[in-house]
Amino acid sequence: MGNESDAEKAMKRLDASNVKVEDAVAKTRRVLDALKENQKLRRIKWNATHQQLGLSSPIKKSRALKPARR
Repeated sequence: MGNESDAEKAMKRLDASNVKVEDAVAKTRRVLDALKENQKLRRIKWNATHQQLGLSSPIKKSRALKPARR
């Protein structure tokens, strides 16, 4: 009987650590999603600003500045 309770304690500890890991993963995923969203919004804002100023798209602009690679 003593061994069973040790095994049960071990399982409870394992479950608790799994929950902690899952929480950490969820938190990390939320942070990464927020960063991605922020980056997308910044790019949209940057593109809109450039279009208002009458400049070409940032991709064309950056390619035009770089010499062709050969």
